Amino acid sequence: MVRNNAKKKDLEKAGAAVHGLSEIVGGPAHDLDQLLDELLRLGCKVFELDVGVLSRIDGDRYAVVAARAPASTGLKAGKTLDLRETFCALTVEGDGPTTVAAGAAEFADHPAHAKHGFEAYLGIAVRVAGEPFGTLSFSGCDKKKRAFSAVEVDILQLMAGLLGTEMTRRSVADQLGTTDRQLEEARQQMKRLATHDALTGVLNRREVLQRLSDERNRAAREHKHFGIFVMDVDRFRRVNDAIGFAGGDQVLVEVVARVVGCLRNYDHIGRLGGKQFLGVLPGCSLAEAAEIAERARVALEEQPIRHADGEFEVTASFGVSCADAADLTEDELLSTADKALFLAKSRGKNSVRGAMPRSDNVEMII
Repeated sequence: MVRNNAKKKDLEKAGAAVHGLSEIVGGPAHDLDQLLDELLRLGCKVFELDVGVLSRIDGDRYAVVAARAPASTGLKAGKTLDLRETFCALTVEGDGPTTVAAGAAEFADHPAHAKHGFEAYLGIAVRVAGEPFGTLSFSGCDKKKRAFSAVEVDILQLMAGLLGTEMTRRSVADQLGTTDRQLEEARQQMKRLATHDALTGVLNRREVLQRLSDERNRAAREHKHFGIFVMDVDRFRRVNDAIGFAGGDQVLVEVVARVVGCLRNYDHIGRLGGKQFLGVLPGCSLAEAAEIAERARVALEEQPIRHADGEFEVTASFGVSCADAADLTEDELLSTADKALFLAKSRGKNSVRGAMPRSDNVEMII
């Protein structure tokens, strides 16, 4: 349970970070000071730390370029310190992100802790125009023990990369005519990351549920039907056991590609989590939604998925439902599709079953 809670919290942090960075780089043009302030504020919020600093490092000289920190720390733009008195010295000496867990005994005598009172630290080097510039770091004085997760380190790397790109663009825009295009590509990538699943390329959970809500509202307003399906890949653990999670991810990408190929260009599909996906099918009756799901089921069944380590026969089960009432909620629709999916899974898998909401006939075979 503790591990599940930590994983859930990491996912929430990743979502908040991607959304926040997308707004920063995709919003109105900022001056550099404003951009740095928003980036540091976002980092402090995501990492739950009260100090965020962008530094410029020259030899042993540590100069604060921008900071969000309590007044008691004395950290503000223009302040200089001996690099050796900061945890950033560890970052400069290393070759990647640096973490210091609050309460770590091995750093009890480090000046950053002993002299300045810092406990937790998360830092990374920043490069501008390909050259070392300084560090982006977040820290705090709270003595409550905590360590940083791999997801938090990934978030920091993303922040540093975008910051370096933006600072490079501003410093060499006159010399590098392609930088604006590269930055725009980065912005578009960030916008896509905020709405799409990184592995499969389909919509992420938040976005596909938003499309479901939008379609329900549109259908109610125009007095039209629309259908959904919930798809779960059958016995996928056997694939992961055979070729590992990385290989399983590759197989899952092919599964999704085949299903997407069976949809209409105005249908929506997104990953609810793991090996489960939601399809939103505008203008469909229950039978029409079931036909689309059946096409996807057959596309998976009729040909094994090839992988470097072998071929895998992969099937999926589908639960289908349809909205036919203006007052029908998304939860009711999803609940009905889930019941149909459960029936499909419990009655042999590799099938499509569906039912109408508010109906006792949830065992209809489509």
